[in-house]
Amino acid sequence: MSRFFSLASLLCFTVAAGAQAHSGGTPASPAAAEHAATLAESGHCSEALPLLTKSVPHVTDKDLQKRAGLDGVRCATVLRSEEHSLNSSHITIS
Repeated sequence: MSRFFSLASLLCFTVAAGAQAHSGGTPASPAAAEHAATLAESGHCSEALPLLTKSVPHVTDKDLQKRAGLDGVRCATVLRSEEHSLNSSHITIS
């Protein structure tokens, strides 16, 4: 079940990134994807996620595409978890 959720999340992230990338703007370079992946891996998810969203659909290197995609899913999960934790603590304190 966990593996299915991870694959489904990755697919959703990739489709959403592709939809946003086609809405306009210039394609991100492989260097931008590398930078975004490095940011994500160092824990700077709030900065990395918008960059990953723009760059993943334009990456041609399969290894970098996989790395950036997985970093994007992890960051999306982390950011959602942090938001959920803040909401839960607010409810508990009230």
